[in-house]
Amino acid sequence: MQFFTLIKAQHLKNSTTFTIIDLSEYKIQNYSEDIKLIINHAFTESRYENVFKSIKSEWEKAELRILPFKDSDKDYVIANTDILSDSIEESLGTLETLHKSDYAAHVRKEIEELVEILK
Repeated sequence: MQFFTLIKAQHLKNSTTFTIIDLSEYKIQNYSEDIKLIINHAFTESRYENVFKSIKSEWEKAELRILPFKDSDKDYVIANTDILSDSIEESLGTLETLHKSDYAAHVRKEIEELVEILK
């Protein structure tokens, strides 16, 4: 539930400034429990989004080490594939957990895109 819907003041939603006095006209004190729920929900959404952004950022910065295979200048191998594989699995597990949560609904599409890349 959105705050302005709760207090029946939709017209304030697009307002760039309003004061506590403006809000007191809508008797916001009567909605304290609902407001706490909205704040907690928004805080949890933010935490989930930050976890997602952190994972995405790590993978955007990740570099592969590619080394020549033996004495060849045509063949190469990827170094540390076991670490890379473990990191991918860990990220996919976390992303799957985020994806299932309603708190991550606003970034679900981005989560799906990153999962596809990591798979």
